[in-house]
Amino acid sequence: MKRSVDFYFLEKKKIIILLVVVLLIIFMSVVIYFSFMATEKCENMDCFYKSLRGCEKATWIKEDKRASWFYRILRESDSFDCEVEVTLVKIKQGKLDLEKLENKKMICYVSKNSAGLPEGDLSKCTGSLREELQAILLERMHDYIVQNIGEIKKEFF
Repeated sequence: MKRSVDFYFLEKKKIIILLVVVLLIIFMSVVIYFSFMATEKCENMDCFYKSLRGCEKATWIKEDKRASWFYRILRESDSFDCEVEVTLVKIKQGKLDLEKLENKKMICYVSKNSAGLPEGDLSKCTGSLREELQAILLERMHDYIVQNIGEIKKEFF
């Protein structure tokens, strides 16, 4: 009889220990998620730049009459800059050649003290969106030069 009572208490202890371990794992998972994974969804530029100053994870959708942009602060890249993913979601105005830029992304390294938009300095960005933007700019510059070669020639000679 005593042996079965001891066995009962041992089994009960094992179940309690297992339950405590499972609860600790769940608790730690929640803490880790909210500490490292949670991202603030900003509704305006002020919120986004506040998060940028601390390189805190945040997202923001900027809507204007020409385009919709999606920004995501990913991480701190060094003590001065944050890594920001920039996606051109939708072109609303502009030439047809811009439509191929939709849903393209680039990573920009933005100063924590920056007051400008991440795509404002393409030299600090990398990715398919940057490459496509530069290709379009070069193509437009080429077209402008070809169309105005006579005037350009007069000004230089």
